[in-house]
Formats: sequence, structure tokens, C-alpha cells
Amino acid sequence: PDGDIRELRPYINAADENTWILIVAWLINAVRPDYSQPILVVTGEQGSAKTTLCRVLRRILDPNVAEMRSAPRELRDLAIAARNQWLVSVDNLASMSDWLSDGFCRLSTGGGMSTRRLYTDDEEELFDAIRPVVMNGIGNIVSRPDLMDRSVLVSLPSIQEERRLPESSFYEQVDRARSRILGGLLNCVAAALDNIDAPDLPLLPRMADFAKFVTAAAEPLEWTETTFVDCYFENRKHAHEIILENSPLAAAIMRLKLPIEKTATELLDQISGNSETSDLSKHKGFPRSAKGLSTELDRLAPNLREIGIYITKARTQHGRTIRIEKS
Repeated sequence: PDGDIRELRPYINAADENTWILIVAWLINAVRPDYSQPILVVTGEQGSAKTTLCRVLRRILDPNVAEMRSAPRELRDLAIAARNQWLVSVDNLASMSDWLSDGFCRLSTGGGMSTRRLYTDDEEELFDAIRPVVMNGIGNIVSRPDLMDRSVLVSLPSIQEERRLPESSFYEQVDRARSRILGGLLNCVAAALDNIDAPDLPLLPRMADFAKFVTAAAEPLEWTETTFVDCYFENRKHAHEIILENSPLAAAIMRLKLPIEKTATELLDQISGNSETSDLSKHKGFPRSAKGLSTELDRLAPNLREIGIYITKARTQHGRTIRIEKS
């Protein structure tokens, strides 16, 4: 009962106070079952202790002999991992396929995963679980807006050589402090459960239950009622910027003279034929059909809205049109 989660701070290579706040917030929510779980995405260059951070969090939350695992090769592997452990941890991700991104979205906010039962042709195996997930990699490993919307992004700085410790002595220190850190974590969770109806947040972000629960745990952390939500909204802004930077369609829209109102086919032709945007239409991630463009705009709409670009779809005498305007 006299533990303190702040004893964890020396064992985390946090670049700043905001990084520390986000990691603690994710850890507090990860104890809570049956509610949406944000995905902790840890990035940084080589030697920034990304894997070390993930291992430390696992030792506190869900100790396992295999602390970090490689990316699953198919949806069935992800489902089995979620069935057999509370924390799903993925190490050294270089990129992510669409099916894996969808699978992580389902683990984050709920949704069954269906696969064919092994050694059968027509029997179905159903997995339904919500699990906290931590993953690490170099660069922007999350590219799809729906997964980014469910993620907490932290970037770790490189560790200077004189600050490095032998792994054996480092993890000995972590293990000696682990019970006190866990006690402090559970004190935060208990405070959140006691005060869950107290926070009156004027604005609720995506993953609203997560934001409200962490805000309710502010007292033992000596945070104000807005400490976490201010940090989280800033993190969300950073996530929107990453999505827009990585999307050739978003880049093309930002180069167009707005407002415009066209069908999806006309918009695709305009981008492909415009000298200022034609280079972007040749990128691998650019949609190749009107249907693909319309679907991708639906995915990007929340991100574009954050920078003042609004997308409206309507049915007119000319067919289904897409209106894009600045506000």
C-alpha cells in the first residue's frame, strides 16, 4: 500500500514529462478489463531502449517467460496470443499489413476474430477479446488512420553511452522495485474507481473511457484534472500530422485549390491530370479507383478535419458528389 508508481520513472528512457504521463496513463488503463484499450506505440532510433521499456511494462503488468514476441504471421496467431496472455507485446515491427492493423483495432476496442479451425475445412473458430497492446519499431510503424486513432504514440531519445547499464544489473533493480511500482499502480486504479464519476471533461477525445478513467486517477499522481487530457490531445494532434504526412491522397488534397465539388471519378481524374498533384497519384498508396478514393477519403476525413479541411458527401442530379472545402 505504500508503493509509488513514480518509482518506475528511473527505468524509463522518457524524453520529457509528456512521454512519462502517456506511459503511466496507458499502464493505469491496462489493468482495467472489459473497456477499450489504447495501443502503446513506442518508436525511436536504434539504442533508445524501446524493447527495454516494453519488457519493463510487461514485468509489471503481465510477467511472461517470452516477454517480447515477433509480429504474428496471420490473424489466427494474433487471436491465440490474445487468448493466452493479458498483454500482447510485439517487438521490432518494421511495417504493418492491413489485416494486422485491423486485428489490432479489434483487440483495442473489441470485435470478434473468425478463423478456420485447424485441420478442418468448414468449422469456424471465434475469438473475442479486448487486450492492451504494446509494440515498438523504428519510424512510423502505424500508417492506417483507424489504428492511429486508437494509439498512444511515444518516441524515445537515444541513450548516451555513459548512461548505459549492463542488462543484468538493470533488471535486478527493476525486479527489486517491481512490487512497490505495482502497489503504486493499483493505488492509482483504486483512486480511479472511487472517482470515476467525478471528472467533468468539457471535451472528450476518441477513447473517451480511457481519458475519463485516467483523469479520475489524478490524485495519487499529484496531477491536475487537465494534466492528462491536455497531454493526450497534443498526442492526438501529432498522430493526425503523421497520418497526413504519410498519405499521398491527403497531400494531393492539400495542394488543390479549394473548395471543389466533384464525383469520385472526376476528383481522381483531376488529381491524376493536374501538374501539381500528378506525381502523388503515382505513389504506391494512392487509390487506383473511384471507389478506393471514396473509401480512403472516409478514413482521412477526421485527420483532415483537424487542419480545417472538411469533406461532405451528397447525392445530386449529377450523382454522388464529394465536396472538399476549407474552414
